[in-house]
Amino acid sequence: MKGLLRKDVYVLFQASRAQLLIVLLFLVISMTMNNTLIAYMLALYAAMMPITVISLDERSRFDRFALALPWSRAQIVLSKYALSLAAACLAALAYLAGVLTLGSAISGGVSLQDALTTFCAMLTVGTLLPALMLPFVFRFGVDKGRMWIMLIAIAFGIGAGLLSMDEGSAVSQLAARLTALPLWLLPLAGLTVFALSAFVSVQIYRRREL
Repeated sequence: MKGLLRKDVYVLFQASRAQLLIVLLFLVISMTMNNTLIAYMLALYAAMMPITVISLDERSRFDRFALALPWSRAQIVLSKYALSLAAACLAALAYLAGVLTLGSAISGGVSLQDALTTFCAMLTVGTLLPALMLPFVFRFGVDKGRMWIMLIAIAFGIGAGLLSMDEGSAVSQLAARLTALPLWLLPLAGLTVFALSAFVSVQIYRRREL
């Protein structure tokens, strides 16, 4: 599976150099300005990385070629989940380390509690989104799965809108209860869903005909 991961990282660097430079710029901005919105955008970008790789594999028909190599379908699926998890962790860790060092030096004191909250939120987004999207991609392919991905994105957008409603709404009250929970529970929930999603995707891809 190491070979698959190396291939995926190489493909990402070759196909998305300009985008990666923009991501690096956004990362610096989020660290120096403690901008949580940009931090969440980074988490979203990290979540889309395995989708990008799968799309490139389908265009070049590498997905079919890979089945002729000594890799099982489970290894092919799990390599994409490993890439997704690594991207989410790197984005969150880079933000946390940067905001506590570079951010503190440039913009003054940064609340450790706020930084950890954003860190946990980035991990949650970076694991939950691919966990919801990848089973559809492995079932239908990227092109056909885009409809499902769009529906998931719309659902997340509606959810974010509901969370920003007035404080008396039921959704806002639920959000307040969730934020009162220990910080580590949300990433743990995201990782749990992520692991279940990986299991489901392996079963789906084993039955899919290419």
